[in-house]
Amino acid sequence: MSSRVLFVDISPCSGGAQRSLFGLVAELQKRGLSPSVLTADDSTAGLGAWCGAVEVETGIIPTRNWPRSWRGLIAAWTDLRSIRPIFTDFIEKHTIDLVYANGLRSGLLCTLALPKDIPIALHHRDVRAPEKVFRRVAGRADYVITISDFQNQRCIDMLGEELAAKLTMIYNGFDWGAIRADSAAFDARAEFNIPADVPLAILVADMVAWKRHGLFLEAIKEVRTQRQDVQAIVVGGARDESGEAYERDLRRFAEANDLDNITFTGHVPNPYPIIKAADVLVSVAEEEPFGRTIVEAWGLGTRVVVAGGGGAEELVGDQADGEVVDGTAAGVASGIIAAIANAGSVAAPPDEIFSAQRHADQVTDLLTLDAT
Repeated sequence: MSSRVLFVDISPCSGGAQRSLFGLVAELQKRGLSPSVLTADDSTAGLGAWCGAVEVETGIIPTRNWPRSWRGLIAAWTDLRSIRPIFTDFIEKHTIDLVYANGLRSGLLCTLALPKDIPIALHHRDVRAPEKVFRRVAGRADYVITISDFQNQRCIDMLGEELAAKLTMIYNGFDWGAIRADSAAFDARAEFNIPADVPLAILVADMVAWKRHGLFLEAIKEVRTQRQDVQAIVVGGARDESGEAYERDLRRFAEANDLDNITFTGHVPNPYPIIKAADVLVSVAEEEPFGRTIVEAWGLGTRVVVAGGGGAEELVGDQADGEVVDGTAAGVASGIIAAIANAGSVAAPPDEIFSAQRHADQVTDLLTLDAT
């Protein structure tokens, strides 16, 4: 029996979660499964454009980032009313068999907007979700996919035995051909005026507080007491007003501490040339559910330094090309200096764990999908 799957992502901006979803959708399209996508990102360099480029049937839904306040509740309710008829029309037109919600917010809207007879697969990517919301969505979902052993255990603790039976852990997949092609799009060192022989440390993350950009800045300040030549780039932009305020605080800290060796890029649609150009990528997020940029860095030949535990530490483990350090400025600084000193060949991530093909195989088997 053929399967028609509708993938739903309600984020108006595309980041790591959307890149992961696109890799899956593109691989399923190659296999003749004819996936469809509804996305809120209609920008020229976001999920909708990526899907259109590989001829995936794509529609736009008018949803926004919801702040955790009464304004956010109003926005969510308004968005729900707007998308219900879009869901209905799309499902009827394309004879959809299953809806695949990318992230908990997408899962919540699908839970509230879809008819009860439409199966839902939730691809859960968070460890900070409100427990009541997660339990509600997991209760409605037929499948819940998690992205690391660390996050999976957190979900088991939140859901209890009955609902936890729906959980399946599947690591994110990576289309290495596309990533390496994108990494050649521009010369990042020339773009930011950083000579080839100057050490470069980067952090790639949206402007949200739990990513702990401030710790990275403090670590770079510490690094400068030992290595004046090190340059740093903070790659990532704000998605809402709180993110904008957070970024302003970070820039003020850098200015107040004379950290003229740090560049803030804002949102960069294609960060891969910067990751490839770096000597070390730093991930200091607090309990990162997965850590996509860590794997991307290895695939582009860049060493990593990790602090904060969670899925990021799980990925690095005993990997020789990664440093797990304590979450202090001094600890992160020592990791950066060690990574720069040990710069050299970096082992590529194993395809049997992190390839787009392996990811699609596991999702296809879990959901028993067949080509149309």
